[in-house]
Amino acid sequence: MRSQHAETIESILCWLRQNRIIRGVNPPQVSISICILLLDKTVSLFSSICTQDQYQLLRILLCKMNKTYSYMSVRAIYCFIAVGLLFSPPLFADFTRGMHAYTHYDYQTAREQFTLAGLNGHSDAQYYLGEIYEGGVGVPLDYQQAFHWYMQAAKQSHARAQARLAGLYAGGRGTGQDWVKSFNWYLRSAENGYPLAQFEVGLLYTEGKGTAVNHVEAYKWLTLAASYGDPEALSMRQALAAGMSPADIAKAARLAHTWESRRESRETDEE
Repeated sequence: MRSQHAETIESILCWLRQNRIIRGVNPPQVSISICILLLDKTVSLFSSICTQDQYQLLRILLCKMNKTYSYMSVRAIYCFIAVGLLFSPPLFADFTRGMHAYTHYDYQTAREQFTLAGLNGHSDAQYYLGEIYEGGVGVPLDYQQAFHWYMQAAKQSHARAQARLAGLYAGGRGTGQDWVKSFNWYLRSAENGYPLAQFEVGLLYTEGKGTAVNHVEAYKWLTLAASYGDPEALSMRQALAAGMSPADIAKAARLAHTWESRRESRETDEE
């Protein structure tokens, strides 16, 4: 696996050189801010070598480094990424083997490896365990186990796990039905930027399930969900607007804009 990581990182550095992002020759230099941009723009590439937790760690550390250094040598960047990838070897190895097994339909091995990583606090592994048990993937359906693992990941702010946990509360699967808890977990997921949860929050505000009816908040969250290209969110927002005053629509639009601005501000602060 380490040689595969090395090849991937080398290909990234090669791309940087070809696009003249790396400057200098001896030793070559690379802008840290460009590394941050690269992490954000090539998530699919980095997800093949990083877990979500490691990706976030790399990004946060790079942002902090960028406040002190503008450029670093390619060798230093290489070492930084390598150390990040190997930050938690047993945890990373378990999750990587689990994902490999999962994508190759070896669900028994996947469950075993995810369990090892999940017991050590790996939020992605915990999320996939929830998926396995909720869907009965290679195991009998077990909503209680699904609830347990989603909860572990959700407590670590894993947005998709928070949304799945909310769905279990809504359906009373693996736990008692509780619309208030369902709404609260959907809201936490939505605040973490998960579009499907933003749609659900908009729906719950519209129907008054788990919370009071609030068309302004509903419009706000449906607007945010629609910004990701969700046609159902757009359609529901249009239907909702038909019964709202122009003043309320304008207020909801401002709230959505404010939420987006605050999110961008938080991301900028991290950098």
